[in-house]
Amino acid sequence: MDIVIATMALRRPTARVQTPVRATGERLAAGALALAVALIPLQRPAGPGNAAPADIFLALAVVATLLWAGYLPQKLRAPYAASLGILVAAGGLAALAGADPGAGLLALVQDLFLLAWALAVANVAKSSASLGVIVRVWAWSAIGWAGLMVFAVERGYTGLAGITDQYGGRAALTFTDANMAASYFVVSFMVIWATGYPRARPLRIAAYALLVAALALTGSNGGIIALTLGVAIATAAAVAKRLGAVAAVASVFLVAGVLVASFSLAPPTQIQRWANQSGQPLLVDSIGRSGASLQQRRLLLQEATSLLGDAGLVGSGPRSTKTQLASSQASFVKQAHNDYIAAVVERGLLGGVGLLALIASIVLRTSTVAFSRLTAGVAAVVPRAHALLGAIGALAVSAFFYEVLHFRHVWALLAVIAAVHLWGRDEARSAS
Repeated sequence: MDIVIATMALRRPTARVQTPVRATGERLAAGALALAVALIPLQRPAGPGNAAPADIFLALAVVATLLWAGYLPQKLRAPYAASLGILVAAGGLAALAGADPGAGLLALVQDLFLLAWALAVANVAKSSASLGVIVRVWAWSAIGWAGLMVFAVERGYTGLAGITDQYGGRAALTFTDANMAASYFVVSFMVIWATGYPRARPLRIAAYALLVAALALTGSNGGIIALTLGVAIATAAAVAKRLGAVAAVASVFLVAGVLVASFSLAPPTQIQRWANQSGQPLLVDSIGRSGASLQQRRLLLQEATSLLGDAGLVGSGPRSTKTQLASSQASFVKQAHNDYIAAVVERGLLGGVGLLALIASIVLRTSTVAFSRLTAGVAAVVPRAHALLGAIGALAVSAFFYEVLHFRHVWALLAVIAAVHLWGRDEARSAS
């Protein structure tokens, strides 16, 4: 369910100049949003409350959107506001009842900021021209960031590549975490697939290769799994659109059979052993550590789940998992690194309801967009909307490994999906 917000004009222009003024304001807002999208990877140096340099541009883009919306009377839509509102309300109750209300309330401010960012993108992208500007800039900037990472690693610029002793040979670029960088490249891969930018096929294939190379340099096993699943889902959706559901199911079984056969020929333990014996730091710190990483995730999941009883129906408060594990003298002390567990442990039963509502909203919008007829203008911008379904599938599995709902690029993706769902469906053609 979307919330509709009516805005009043700060200044009512005459009818003669209304259209040019509206177009100019929309172009300025779209330009500000596109710049913010391009600079999302600027996550270092991290400030208080995980603030980042990119947030300056996100905030300016939100302000530009508010000025555009306030200058001319119009209706704004608020997708995801109802479900995220439940999560914020649950987090507020849990924070006030928890041991560290300040940290919990700061996390809620971050939630609201990300929602404002998503709403700005979703409303400005109501025209195919503005949507096109935003996604084109996303595609080209992601290619540029991937190229920068590959260049930095190749030339040994460890500071620029984001390689630290903490993560071994894994590169994080300008992100604070290699897994966050991996998620960005996975989502950007699917955005390029959905939009078809660059338009020239050889350039697009080169872009895919560059993004996969950047993903590999992050050493994120979760990122590789997410991309594989995302590509599989997008491919199945494409087959379903062209050949029907039966063919899609058959393709899924075919892919599953190939994977099973591959693992029987080369078991994961054998691949892990080969990676450890390769002597290559990146392979050792990625595939080579997959067994230990999986064990750590299991342990963290068990310990975080054990907090459910102590958290109660209200929850322990946002971002409190690490503190709670430390106070209970757990053997593995970290934040939840799992959106599903974090919602219930930190925000209680109401938080679980809010997360389910948000997931339902995302799945409904994305599946509708993937299988609906779009207007000619939006279809030209997003010719392969089924790839957006793959992006959401990739994020769904990523949420088991880290808390993706805190990632700025994730909310940019959700905003693009909401914009296409709100403004881009050709309902008359779909009904015929």
